[in-house]
Amino acid sequence: MDREPLWLSHAGSRSVATRGRTDGQKENTNCNLLFQQTGVLYSMRSKQQIQREARAIMSEFSDAYPVLKNLPIRVSGRMTRAAGRAVWKRGEPFEIVLSLPFFASVKNDLRETVTHEAAHIVAGIRAGHGPAWRAVHRAMGGKAERCHAMSLAEGFTARRDTQPKQLTETPCGCGCGQSMRLGPTQLKRHRAGARYTLKGHRAPRVRNDDLGPEALRRLLKF
Repeated sequence: MDREPLWLSHAGSRSVATRGRTDGQKENTNCNLLFQQTGVLYSMRSKQQIQREARAIMSEFSDAYPVLKNLPIRVSGRMTRAAGRAVWKRGEPFEIVLSLPFFASVKNDLRETVTHEAAHIVAGIRAGHGPAWRAVHRAMGGKAERCHAMSLAEGFTARRDTQPKQLTETPCGCGCGQSMRLGPTQLKRHRAGARYTLKGHRAPRVRNDDLGPEALRRLLKF
């Protein structure tokens, strides 16, 4: 049985031996060098390989959805939680960003993520993961699932702690005596003078002259 093509995307594996070669030759040379060093064969994609595969997938739907034609596709080595993102900035075209730490591994399903993000662009960013997005994703052959269950490719580690946020019990800002839980950012603002209340509760109005100069300065900072 033929082996799967070997791809390697680790920056640390680059060598002067790859100079003057095509992308495919460089990728295979890098794999051979790593095999000599570790004795382990890696079946991985490079950034260029991920982009080529993603563009091929997008081309299947560009006639039905013209907004996907010539859509920029970028591969990021920093994304270790999200597998992909549909990015839009005011005054700039849409862009799909894919995660190298996930899709360096050929075991992870690139098609599902590409169509997931493409469906966001077709349905509209404000559609979220609602009915419109689900209908488009299913029309593209996707599962219409919000989250993925993929693991990072071998050799990559999560950049950030994935533990849930620490929540702190604080009294409701309306003075009812009940408690609520605030995340780290909300707690910081609460300590600076901001008032948070439970849903349906209303905090009493506070005039600026009721606050001391230091509390007012910290409050206006947010």
